[in-house]
Amino acid sequence: MAEETKLITISMESIEGDVTKQVSVIAKRLKDKEGVSLFGSTTLSSVEKMVIRQYIESAVRSFAGEMAPVVKTYLDSSLPASVTFNVTRLNEGHKNAFESCFMGYVRAYTAYMVLTLSSTEQAKVYSEEMNMHLKAAIQLVFDKMPPPTSVKTLKDMTGSIENEPQLETIKQG
Repeated sequence: MAEETKLITISMESIEGDVTKQVSVIAKRLKDKEGVSLFGSTTLSSVEKMVIRQYIESAVRSFAGEMAPVVKTYLDSSLPASVTFNVTRLNEGHKNAFESCFMGYVRAYTAYMVLTLSSTEQAKVYSEEMNMHLKAAIQLVFDKMPPPTSVKTLKDMTGSIENEPQLETIKQG
């Protein structure tokens, strides 16, 4: 059976936008010493946006490392972020679910890293979400489709066992 792979490509801008929205929602609830919401006074500088891109790349590397050898390759330092994964034994629904786990992991990882900079308790939620996506991806990988059936039986098989110092052949009668 030939190996089949699928390329997943994530738009950096899409992940960056999603993470910015999530962090904005959290910032609405955070207040400074005077009780003023941080939402109106906090913006991301161009340097901070570059850091978010680094987090996205780190998330892709992390997922690829955790899921090896299912994830065959990832395109390092590329825009957009991409990975190729082996789908030989996954059915169509599992292929799409695996892709969703990957995208969710990248979003959660990036949000987690951004939130740990401000030491907010919300970072823990994203850490748990990362773990959930990773566990789901692993379960999809190990939920294999059964091999095709065959009409052959044990009587059709032949083989050999190495015994010192000669080789014996097993024959079914």
